Amino acid sequence: MPRIATQQTNFTSGELSPLMAARIDTSLYANGAEVLGDWALLAQGGVRTRPGLRYLHTFTATQAPCRLAPYEFNPSQAYVLAFADQHLTIFFTDGTVATELTGCPWTQAMLPELDWTWTGDTIIVVHPDMAPQLIKRTGASSFTRQDLAFEDSADGKQRYQPYQRYAPTGVTLTPSGTTGSITITASSPVFDASQVGDIIRIKSKEIEITAYTSATQVTGTVRDALVDAAATTDWDEQAFSSYRGWPKSVLFFDGRLWFGGARSKPSGIWASKVGAWFNFDVGTAKDDEAIWEEVAGARVSEVRHLVGHRHLQIFTDIAEYYVPSSEARPITPTSIAFRQQTAYGAGWAHPAPFDGATLFVDRNGKTVREFLFVDTEQAYRSDAVSLLSPHLIDSPAELAVLYGGQTFPEQYAFLVNADGSLAVFHSVRAERIAGWVPWRTQGAVRGLCVVAARVFAAVERTVGGNQVWFLEVFDDDLVVDAAREAPVSGGVAAGFEHLAGETVEVVSGDFYLGQQTVAADGTITLDALDPDVSEITAGLGYRPRMRPMPFDFLANDLAVRGRKKRIRRAVVTCDRSMSYAVDGDALLLDFVGDTLPAEAPTVTGDIEFRLLGWSERAQFDVEVVRPGKVTILGLTREVQVGG
Repeated sequence: MPRIATQQTNFTSGELSPLMAARIDTSLYANGAEVLGDWALLAQGGVRTRPGLRYLHTFTATQAPCRLAPYEFNPSQAYVLAFADQHLTIFFTDGTVATELTGCPWTQAMLPELDWTWTGDTIIVVHPDMAPQLIKRTGASSFTRQDLAFEDSADGKQRYQPYQRYAPTGVTLTPSGTTGSITITASSPVFDASQVGDIIRIKSKEIEITAYTSATQVTGTVRDALVDAAATTDWDEQAFSSYRGWPKSVLFFDGRLWFGGARSKPSGIWASKVGAWFNFDVGTAKDDEAIWEEVAGARVSEVRHLVGHRHLQIFTDIAEYYVPSSEARPITPTSIAFRQQTAYGAGWAHPAPFDGATLFVDRNGKTVREFLFVDTEQAYRSDAVSLLSPHLIDSPAELAVLYGGQTFPEQYAFLVNADGSLAVFHSVRAERIAGWVPWRTQGAVRGLCVVAARVFAAVERTVGGNQVWFLEVFDDDLVVDAAREAPVSGGVAAGFEHLAGETVEVVSGDFYLGQQTVAADGTITLDALDPDVSEITAGLGYRPRMRPMPFDFLANDLAVRGRKKRIRRAVVTCDRSMSYAVDGDALLLDFVGDTLPAEAPTVTGDIEFRLLGWSERAQFDVEVVRPGKVTILGLTREVQVGG
């Protein structure tokens, strides 16, 4: 019976799909794991336990369910926006409420398709069933909201908003006069009662509709004297309205405000004048004037997302485009062109630049792709980056990226799955490293955003039998979720009302003190035999677990698949790690005494475990069975192969 020793030197492939079980011919198999939940991939190849979640705020009934969005006015003044039903809560990054805006025009049903962009003190929010909203920061803790108002000319006769001809070209309008209040009669039904207050133009002269009579007749006030009162086909109407729909997507890019898609013009692209965000006057197509074009293709597409990354990128429901430009040749009304690159289509999770490409979830909600410009081809590709781990992708609703944290260099992309789990992607393109891992918590992550290099989450949990929503933030100093810190006096710590009735894990510094149940008043009483501590951290536990791929290879005419195997030795190479277990055999680094030392004991190096039993897969589980930081750099298996 031969004995074979193999080493796994890294985990850069992440948690692999069960469909990879036979791919022993690739290095991806050797560098992956069957289970790798609640670990974070490291740039050097190892993994560390994921950070815990710090509790910041309990959402009220009017503040949740919600979606989170980032807003950074400057490096020292950043905010988390929580969009809820007719409500917007604006948080400082410490979780305190800066202000709340009520009576907002979006509903809970509209939240998945809300889009936003920001620059300086200005935030724009759009949805196809809502007039664009202008949110202005007027002070460190004060914000205002109103319908976005397009610029008017100095004489008030022109409104510089986008205009569009929706009616068939043969339909005429006949005004009853050229000034004042007039009646406008159409040759075919084109009007709707919801257009009262909207503007139409006859031969570029504006009329504000003041009353609706029928689908062929309205009354209006002339804003700029008409050329004549003759019937004409030279007319149009405001592009965005309750009747025609509002923009689906929005972006500040290259000094312009861009809108994409609308219900009546789903493939439309509109851009403001340069430096004048609320002026969409196309004028005579000078370089700095506004732009209106349509993304053309074999099929009518719906513009869903606009992204500014290297080029203006346009993601529709059926294809991906970019607009060629450069510093020497910026986008202008006469140069704009849409170049279709791929035909996968995007879902509603907003794409995000990451590791030199733009990540997006395609329209089936099961595949994550990177929109990457290839210099040798002078074109973009949309290769799938989730092929090795499709089981971790479940119709993501949110996508956010972290370009390195405050204490580590790794960059991660986070996808919020429909089941409330996170799919976390790590990539280092220069080293050809890419892998996925799942993160889960006791509850469900429903929203996520990255602000000032910190990852904030809206988490739905069950506490005391009730559904609650918390605002939490990932924190590398923590090893539990929904965590708070509190001083201890007389063996009692207070301040855990948000987890009343729940069993929590208690630590002090890096020392584990066991489980306790939070009292109804939010207090935790430590056991009488616990060491004397001045402060504790308590929260909900999670158990990082890894399992290497099945021991399987073909070498020197020896095939081990299907044969019984026994792991004689398992060696875990770790770095400054606390307690963990291998197949239930725990490496315990306990402290006994009344006073805790300054630092908790850790281990570094190769830790050997002896395992029993025979199996066909020769696998073992490494599990962090109690809260603590663990870093694993590699695994070694010495396996005896039987018949």
